[in-house]
Amino acid sequence: MTSSKSLAAFLALTLVCSASPLRTVLAQESAADVDAARTLYKEGRALKDAKRYREAVEKFKAARAHKTTAIILLDLGITYEALGELLQAHEAYAAATSLPPDRRESVNAARARAESGARLAALAPRIPTLRVLVIGVAAGETAKVTVDGADFPFNDKPRQVNPGKHRVVASRGSEERVSEVELREGEFRELTLTLLPVVVAVPDAGAPEPDAADAGAAEQPAVPDAGMIAERPSQGGSFLVPVGLTTAAVGLVGMGVGTFLGLSAKSKFSDANCPGGQCATSDALTKYKDAQSAGSTATLFFILGGVATAAGLTMWFLAPSSPVQAGPTGQPGAWGLTLRGSF
Repeated sequence: MTSSKSLAAFLALTLVCSASPLRTVLAQESAADVDAARTLYKEGRALKDAKRYREAVEKFKAARAHKTTAIILLDLGITYEALGELLQAHEAYAAATSLPPDRRESVNAARARAESGARLAALAPRIPTLRVLVIGVAAGETAKVTVDGADFPFNDKPRQVNPGKHRVVASRGSEERVSEVELREGEFRELTLTLLPVVVAVPDAGAPEPDAADAGAAEQPAVPDAGMIAERPSQGGSFLVPVGLTTAAVGLVGMGVGTFLGLSAKSKFSDANCPGGQCATSDALTKYKDAQSAGSTATLFFILGGVATAAGLTMWFLAPSSPVQAGPTGQPGAWGLTLRGSF
């Protein structure tokens, strides 16, 4: 009995002696964390006052890693607000208000907790919300939506995002739909992205397969009957021949009329006998004018006839030749190949 009491006393003394150095180490570590947090916080305040907000955020986050206080969290939230990152500011204020009160905390810490709560309530309605709908995703298919590279739920209730521009990507396999959206403070936006439905070709089970004999027959070229001539369809342009010949004929007639009128005008000039256009009598003057009119008409007919003749001959020469027609011919006891056409 005595030995048992002695053993218990020895163990109790050992625990007391070992706990004292442990408390000392923990106190030293806590003091070191407090000093580091205080130093980083002061550096962060200096950067925030200089409006170097991004660098200040990093200092406040490092200070928070050493020791979480309402004062550090309040300044972290204010700096996030200055950067327009309202979601991060909301998280910092919420963390500050959730810290349990400590009877040993300073007045400044209590004030920081209270101010964080007030800022949290004022910030909530300013945060935009976004809802993403994806159309074209069938049951069992896997699709994904990201906003600024981070996974984002879709076809669900709206989620809070920071104000500003965002890149929204809906993807299914290698298919992507990308959209840019910009939200103002307090705005709600619903964005719809459509993925093309996947179409899978399903063979018709009731459709008969082609018979091998039918397939072979389909590959064989058709053989014309005996006596049939296979003619190639006209390439067009054969109408130029009759049109050209008709135009040339009309032109020749016109030239003939012009020649006749020209000879008639020459005869009238001779009858008028008005050398140099000076006529002795009124009758001679009338004949002279008739001769001039006939000469002009003759010239006009001759020119138009020449143009028509040239145009008609040109169409005739440019008209394509008749297409070559070829095909097998045959009669009982004799077979051959017939070629027809002009070259």
